[in-house]
Amino acid sequence: MINKLITIPVIVVLVMTLSACAQTKKGAGSKSRKNIKPELIQATKQTTMPGRPETPPTTNYKFLVAWKGTETPLSFFWYHENTWQPCNISTIKNYTVLNVDKKSQKHKPNYQIDVNSPDKISANDTLQLYPNAGGKHPIPEVLKAPVQNTLYYKTTTGKWMAIPVSTITDLPPIIMP
Repeated sequence: MINKLITIPVIVVLVMTLSACAQTKKGAGSKSRKNIKPELIQATKQTTMPGRPETPPTTNYKFLVAWKGTETPLSFFWYHENTWQPCNISTIKNYTVLNVDKKSQKHKPNYQIDVNSPDKISANDTLQLYPNAGGKHPIPEVLKAPVQNTLYYKTTTGKWMAIPVSTITDLPPIIMP
């Protein structure tokens, strides 16, 4: 009789322990849409050769990023050759894969700019980031040693995050008359 009285509570405790272990923790099964990292789709650079020999050439960069999070990005910055450049943010539509003809000076655009308003960005938008040269924009103190060729971004409630840029497609140069 005593064995049966001891056995029943032991079985109950054992069953409760096993069922508690079998449950997944809240949020452990899937990533939060808020924290999904954006994906770099395309990075290009194009040099403009001015028509006057005393004017130095300029190089412009453009990046296409698939925004996957639900939070709106506050800002994007491009860190390259020890310069910290803020980026203009636009949403785009009708993106196709870039096809560059190295022999031609012209290339056909592979997307259309849709909206120039960063506050209207939502999940699954494709963004064009266009770094602005010049200006004095301090590097945030939390980024003690920023990495070259990296896009940095911050969302409304997040911290600074990085998107490394390993490959940049050279577009044919623009040669001014």
